Amino acid sequence: MLAFFALALPVAVLADQETGTYQYAMESADKKYIFVMLRGCSSDGSVDLYDSEKYPESGLYLNDGSAAPLWTVDWCGYVLLPSDGIHIVRKGPWARTREGYSVEAITFFADGKLLKSYRVCDLVTIPWLLQHSSSHYEWQRLIPAEEGAQSFSIQFLNGGSYSAGSGVVFDESAHTMRIATLQGDTYLFDVNTGEILSSARPVRTITISLSAFLVLLYAWYLMRATARPRLPLWKLYQRLAFNALVMAWLSALLGFGLLAAVRHMPGEDRSLVLVAGLRVFVSAPIEIARRNEWLWARPFGNAPHPFYLAQNVLYLLGFWLFIFGVVLMTNSTLVRCVRSVRQRWGSGATETLPQESGAQLSIQKERLVSHQNIRRPGFREVQHFSRFWLGLGASFLSLFFADGLLSALLGGEAHEDPLFIPIYAFMGVLLPILLLNIKMVTKVSAGQVVVGLRLLWHQKGRIALDDIRQCSIQPRHSHEQNELMVRKYAVWAPLGVLIELTEGDWILIGSQRPHELLEAIQSGQRTSPTD
Repeated sequence: MLAFFALALPVAVLADQETGTYQYAMESADKKYIFVMLRGCSSDGSVDLYDSEKYPESGLYLNDGSAAPLWTVDWCGYVLLPSDGIHIVRKGPWARTREGYSVEAITFFADGKLLKSYRVCDLVTIPWLLQHSSSHYEWQRLIPAEEGAQSFSIQFLNGGSYSAGSGVVFDESAHTMRIATLQGDTYLFDVNTGEILSSARPVRTITISLSAFLVLLYAWYLMRATARPRLPLWKLYQRLAFNALVMAWLSALLGFGLLAAVRHMPGEDRSLVLVAGLRVFVSAPIEIARRNEWLWARPFGNAPHPFYLAQNVLYLLGFWLFIFGVVLMTNSTLVRCVRSVRQRWGSGATETLPQESGAQLSIQKERLVSHQNIRRPGFREVQHFSRFWLGLGASFLSLFFADGLLSALLGGEAHEDPLFIPIYAFMGVLLPILLLNIKMVTKVSAGQVVVGLRLLWHQKGRIALDDIRQCSIQPRHSHEQNELMVRKYAVWAPLGVLIELTEGDWILIGSQRPHELLEAIQSGQRTSPTD
């Protein structure tokens, strides 16, 4: 089963090749000035100087055939050119993923001298959530001409030319430039100084508001969690492991779903939420494996052999299981510490309260005893079959058949044979639910003990309290029980209640709370109407 888990959805890794900067000439929007770049920079950092007969240096010239520069520059790169003849805006290089987010985004110059420079991380709130290719990423949203963006004519000095949109809006009268990012941020710059005049950063506003809300929500959760009694350590670890597994399964399943959603969707049509989801649930496991040079781990990728497919699946689930396991363990430790502080503070406050008299305490005790005598004792216990391993099997089944369903839908098999859809839906949804629903229920009420295995239905076995001769707490496994041919209802509890029936049969009911079960049976026998 693991071998075919990740067959259907290979990752569409965007391949790209960096070409560098060519030598070019660019006219301003009013055709009055022309900027000439004689330096050509390749992707490996080498610089090639173009020998121009007309222009002696890189810089700004009057577009009247003049060969005398108004000012010069000693760097290479593509630019945005206002029409004032003084200022220029240099665009940063194509951002490489390996260089991080501190690379140049835009830089303002006046008469060839530096005014102000901005990095990608200065303009983008969470740059890691930008859409990435295999080696690069884009951060700027090109403002269309319908919104006021100017177009420039670029003439390559080695031959060829084209007209391209600048992607920014220049206001020549106000000396401002408006630019936008792929995360919805917009900035208005003063071209004279390079300073930001105004900005709209919705992602930062949402991030700050959401962080404040989550902090308040977690504080409310801590108050409720620390007020509940503490679970035994082994039971707490079991619950944390199962919860981490469920979260890992959902995260891996969401990654496959996002890949299916964007497989035939152009990059410009993807929303910010969709791109962020791809970065978190698809790109994060891939980047961790790549940075650590784990060549055996290729989540969401094709593999030539089922063994390598199984490796990819185990890595994907293990990646999310580790992350959520650490988060839940940290949260559990914090809850235990806060609970301890609250208990100590509460015990100190209790010592300052006036002590009740002995008569008042005896009256309260008598009321409590009388209330317990009036209420008929009952017992109910639900035991699961190692929920972690059942959940692991369920997650594999669910992801495997969900993967198969997506493969059938995208590959066209579902259209050829419609039975693919109900088969994959049944195997991928109902079978995991069936596995996670397996449990043993024990109940003492209404003069009988009800015990049985619960699947999608409940298979019940009933034992009347009047038919019980004697009962006691015994280990789950013993040589004497084998000789007596004891019929057992047990999951994995080490102890249980051994019941001898009046007909001579023996039954062992395994329980995590054997003393409470024994007391409930004995109390039920004492209050039985037939006594």
